[in-house]
Amino acid sequence: MDARRTDRLPGFIRDLDASPGAVRTLLVAAVAAGAAGLNPPVTWPGLPGVQSAIRAQPEVNTLILGVTVAAAGLLFVGGVLIDTNGRRRILFAALATLTVTSLLGLVLGGGALFALTRVAGAAAMTAILPFSLALVVTTYSGVTRATAIGIVYAAWGGAMALGPVLFTILGPAGPYWPSFVASAVASAGALWFVLPRAPDLPHVAPTDRPYVIATAVWAYAVVLISAGIVNLGGTTSYPFRIGLISVGAAMLVGWAVWSRRRGRTERLRTLHIERRPVTVAVAVGVIFGFAQAAPLFQLPLFFNLILRYGPFLGIVATAPFIVALVVAGPVAGALLARFRPRTLVAAGLAVVGLGNVASALVLGRDAAYALFIVPLTMIGLGFVVGTTVRTAIIFASVSRALPGTAAALNEASIIVGSRIGLAALTALITQRAIDTYAASLGSLDAAARGDAIEAFRTVLVAIGTPSLAQVVGSISPADLAEYVAAFVSAYRDSLLLTGGLALIAAPLAWIGLGARDPLATMWDYRDERQDPATTPTG
Repeated sequence: MDARRTDRLPGFIRDLDASPGAVRTLLVAAVAAGAAGLNPPVTWPGLPGVQSAIRAQPEVNTLILGVTVAAAGLLFVGGVLIDTNGRRRILFAALATLTVTSLLGLVLGGGALFALTRVAGAAAMTAILPFSLALVVTTYSGVTRATAIGIVYAAWGGAMALGPVLFTILGPAGPYWPSFVASAVASAGALWFVLPRAPDLPHVAPTDRPYVIATAVWAYAVVLISAGIVNLGGTTSYPFRIGLISVGAAMLVGWAVWSRRRGRTERLRTLHIERRPVTVAVAVGVIFGFAQAAPLFQLPLFFNLILRYGPFLGIVATAPFIVALVVAGPVAGALLARFRPRTLVAAGLAVVGLGNVASALVLGRDAAYALFIVPLTMIGLGFVVGTTVRTAIIFASVSRALPGTAAALNEASIIVGSRIGLAALTALITQRAIDTYAASLGSLDAAARGDAIEAFRTVLVAIGTPSLAQVVGSISPADLAEYVAAFVSAYRDSLLLTGGLALIAAPLAWIGLGARDPLATMWDYRDERQDPATTPTG
């Protein structure tokens, strides 16, 4: 590139190529993350088929919750492998596994073997993202690190958004081969690209490996407890939620016992994590993911079905949220220079909560679209500012020798929050709509009442499936009006619930983060702030 053109670029862009091989490493990380994000989303709760299954059988929400916390656990396993081993063969093996499992998905129509390939694919995917993030955070520093992380997350997030589209491009009921073909081609291409270019990562000394493992146990316990508390998918998930909280508490007790013994036997700790801000940041990530699930994934369905925008325009209608996401990214860094991190995190939660509440207040069968612009913008702004700052807090509270752990901490909470938010809200809206409709039936006899409720349930289950038009066509206008009223009421309640949760969490996060500022500059590791010459052990 011409030197004069390069000089016109912002400094944080020019600095991406400040050291030899840095851009090559960035490309390796972005290509690998993009390929991982295309892994076929068979159990993604935003898929029409999965949502229909949740509406038909609310206990499916419990299955989704189990799959989600298992995926979070795999992220921490990947983080441990990266921090304790760091060999590039981890990345190679993960991409090769994705290629093979995607190809097998083309020929296996279902069954136990297909399920095993999906588990293997998920494990590979959750190893690639921490490795990719670890590559860039150990290559760059300061503001340039923020840019590099943003590029990797853009590749990951873009592929994750494209995945469900490819999976359902031939219809909600399939066939699904485009998704598996795209994943196989992307993974094989990424493997070919990274083989001669990916470097090994620094890793901790063998004596520090128990600390890395114990840290992963502690972090996973925090995620389990947060998931158990936040999930609100109806009474069918209560036993499982209690189980998650109990297991998480037991893991925390085990970690505390180990940590106390370690503290007695070791005077010098080469690794350290500031657990208070990280704990709050992880819990906040779950809340953010949960609170933005309602407007981002449920409102398009409202625009489609109730306001009759159609599937495509229903998604386009969320444009204020997307624009706010893009605009707020750079703004977050500038805000950090003026406000304390805990203020921005709490403010982000409050703005998201207020956006949800405002959406609920304007929701209605004849609502004007213009009324949704400000609430959607608020949710996007609050989400990006809050999640950006909480990511900075995590990195600022973790030793530089633990990039895989930091990446897993950051991603696990958001994944858990968004996935359980989608599944739980689907179950919650369904049950609330049925309860509201049942209350409107008045003094019908038991048999007629049961038939009417079952007819409404059939409509709810058909939402998002090809049979919806046929089902709706057989409904009388009077019944359809009652159905719409119950559905809108349930949507309003779900937005009020998620908004209220975020508003309650805002002051708790402000108090939990404490007055001590965990950040000196954005995206710097804990030990970089203390000693810039510090390097990872191993």
